[in-house]
Amino acid sequence: DLDAAIALAKSMIAAGEACGKTTTAFLTRMDHPLGNAVGNWIEVKECVDIMTDPQSYHENEVVQLVLVQAAQMLVQSNICPTLKDGISLARNKLSNGSALAKFREMVVAQGGDPTYIDFPNDYPPSSFSAKVVAKSNGVVVDINALVVGQASVWIGAGRRVSDEPVDATAGIWMDVQVGSRVQTNQLVATIYSERHDTLEHATQLVEQAICIHSNNDDDDVTHDAAPPLISHFVTKHGVEPFSMSILDD
Repeated sequence: DLDAAIALAKSMIAAGEACGKTTTAFLTRMDHPLGNAVGNWIEVKECVDIMTDPQSYHENEVVQLVLVQAAQMLVQSNICPTLKDGISLARNKLSNGSALAKFREMVVAQGGDPTYIDFPNDYPPSSFSAKVVAKSNGVVVDINALVVGQASVWIGAGRRVSDEPVDATAGIWMDVQVGSRVQTNQLVATIYSERHDTLEHATQLVEQAICIHSNNDDDDVTHDAAPPLISHFVTKHGVEPFSMSILDD
């Protein structure tokens, strides 16, 4: 709902500007999960993995969004004159390891243990896990972010009531993205949790969330192109369309 998104963005911008802070907003697509990880530690690990080896991620959607957001903060901080310049600086800091080093420094400054930044695979795993596999050959045409989010709540990555504890190890790793071609019984997601009793329900939800268009290998599968990751830029002065082509080198 574009109108509702713009209205929300304007209200948040008005609140920030009322406090004397230059405030802007990007309208971003939220129909599919962003990246592969859904959860707490699992999302941190995905980010650490990206910062450790950014070349392996080929500027996926997580990287694209962060580059644009970082660039806008650099512009608003008067460090870079344009968004394009900000993207170039942010991309350089990511590729040369500066971003990871600064993140580690922030963890230490807040009393965190940097061991798991240096060795993320050593983080204690959840006690239980469940695999979700494709029920047919085909192409993934949709992954419902709302349903995946509901599944994450059931396994403890989110709260059903305000005072419910959150399980840092709970999460969902998506092995496919919209557009991925899959085969029957291929792994499409893995669910992690300390709650063995809710894994079955969460698995059912993730299965429902991943929509696979069944087809023969030779079929030419077509589906509506996904809207851009970032569609609009909003300031106190108004709303303007945003072009993802600004990320092109």
